[in-house]
Amino acid sequence: MRRVNGPAAFGILLLIFFCEMTFFRKIAIFNSTPDIIGIFVIFLGLFYGERTGSGYGMAAGIICDVFSSQLFGLNILRYGILGFVSGYLSDKIYRESFHSQVVYAFFAILLVSNMGISTAIYSALAAPVCFFVFSRVFRIYSFSEF
Repeated sequence: MRRVNGPAAFGILLLIFFCEMTFFRKIAIFNSTPDIIGIFVIFLGLFYGERTGSGYGMAAGIICDVFSSQLFGLNILRYGILGFVSGYLSDKIYRESFHSQVVYAFFAILLVSNMGISTAIYSALAAPVCFFVFSRVFRIYSFSEF
């Protein structure tokens, strides 16, 4: 399994968090925004394994919990489980397929998230585009170490 360059992936995670908190609020449809952080955690789990997915999932949860008014630790658990399960299922689903990305992102975000079905649908439709962008960024800037 490939390894992720830690500081670079953490920087991307922070960039995604701030974009989600500012820019993606402006493109809300029916008061729902895509869970790009969840999609990033799913991407890391599917393509880099369960340790990487759960580790960055918990890091994403800490970042979200620090800036939210919810119960502290809820997002840590939510994104950690999302990354672990994505990594665990990475060899059981065809992760490069458009259809499997949409279906997996929909059910994963629906089951783990507390945001509702509209957010899961919006995130599922955004998942293939995000997976394409994340894979290009990781490949072009060589954020993964072999």
